Amino acid sequence: MKKVIQVSYFEDYKLKLVFNNLDQKVLDFLPIIQKDLIQFESLKKLLDIDLFKKVQIGEMGELFWEGLIEYPNGSIWNYDISPELCFEISIPIGEYKNEFV
Repeated sequence: MKKVIQVSYFEDYKLKLVFNNLDQKVLDFLPIIQKDLIQFESLKKLLDIDLFKKVQIGEMGELFWEGLIEYPNGSIWNYDISPELCFEISIPIGEYKNEFV
């Protein structure tokens, strides 16, 4: 099972991820935020780059931002993304660098 073991801010809304198999990848999070904004308007807060940089790694290797999802009933939840999805939609760091050279 893939797990994120390290995360760091890369640029814009991109994160550099290191997985438990030691693969290093870049994840562009802006398309994910834009898609999820349709369902969770409270994710607009994540467009604040300072808040975006406060990403954490959960116990299962997922990425999350604490207390970001607000439901109409008043309950507040973390916003998270599974490590498997992070792995599938991210780009190996070597390929990412070559894309923009």
